[in-house]
Amino acid sequence: MGGGYAALAACWHLLQKNPAPSITLYIEKQTDIASTISTGLLHPYPGKFARRSIKADAAIQATLELLQIAEGYLQQKVYQKTGVLKIAIAEEQKPFFAKAATHGDAIWNDPELLIPHGITVFSERYIQGLTLACQSKGVKIERKRVTALADLPGKILVAAGAESICFDECKELPLNLTKGRVLVCRGHPVERPIIAGRHISPSFDPEICYIGSTYEREGEEVDPFSLKGEMESYISFVKELSIIGIKEGFRCSNKGSYLPLVKQLNERIVVFAGLGSRGLLYHALFAKELSDLF
Repeated sequence: MGGGYAALAACWHLLQKNPAPSITLYIEKQTDIASTISTGLLHPYPGKFARRSIKADAAIQATLELLQIAEGYLQQKVYQKTGVLKIAIAEEQKPFFAKAATHGDAIWNDPELLIPHGITVFSERYIQGLTLACQSKGVKIERKRVTALADLPGKILVAAGAESICFDECKELPLNLTKGRVLVCRGHPVERPIIAGRHISPSFDPEICYIGSTYEREGEEVDPFSLKGEMESYISFVKELSIIGIKEGFRCSNKGSYLPLVKQLNERIVVFAGLGSRGLLYHALFAKELSDLF
């Protein structure tokens, strides 16, 4: 179940363990997949205080391997080594940013934390390329809505993001949903992602960039156009940008942890969900690990 980062990475790693399995991906609509609207920031220091993520090096390496596979099948660039720049917008952030630089893979120059090896992923292309890779190995795709897991044959991996909690078997899992909206903008080239509370990131089209993202919990409503105003306070060229669209989707995060939820519910059903805003960082590594459950 699913067609985003988690489901496709799991498919690929299952294929490596068994070159001739029978795998079917059930996807209702590709446009509903949160992974396709991801702004593509890949680095070890997410979050307000830039704390280094658990298993960061292994996770980034695992993702990089899949990016290269996807690029080979799509025959287009799906990522770029741009570096990532974080700007401390509050004094309380600065000691944490300075500490991040002690790990040796970031440079602190108050108020900026430069992560030279940060990567920008072109999410839609990545999904397309990894889908092609899986299909080339025999994975079938069915465009249909599944309402009951009991209707599916064989072993089931539920990796459908926010849709995962719609199934009876998953309703009690410790998962939260947040709505995320991203502005699509035109008018000024963006060399690398810049994070200053919100963030701005380039796309594969040098004329297009993204400003994200809202985090709207149930009952909350955030004006997505306010994102541009917030970024204008820290980055002058943002004023030159024109908003040409909005992308939106729902994140599914693991309550009480930044790590994904991998749980075997019974002998047939495994859940891989709750990747939240760190899906790009963790999907490949945890997909490789969960393949042992099959």
